[in-house]
Amino acid sequence: MLVWTRPRTVAGYRTLESLAGASSEGLLAQHGFGPEGARLLDEALRAAGLEPLRRP
Repeated sequence: MLVWTRPRTVAGYRTLESLAGASSEGLLAQHGFGPEGARLLDEALRAAGLEPLRRP
């Protein structure tokens, strides 16, 4: 289960649904969000039946 310890409100994302189809490149530019976070987020989006992250 994906649990965020810090909200991603700086990037404008507050919910899992708002991250559906987001750019992985944009998220990876955020401090504290790396490749492992992108992989886990993709898994959570798919498990919720949402669109995965867009890859460059």
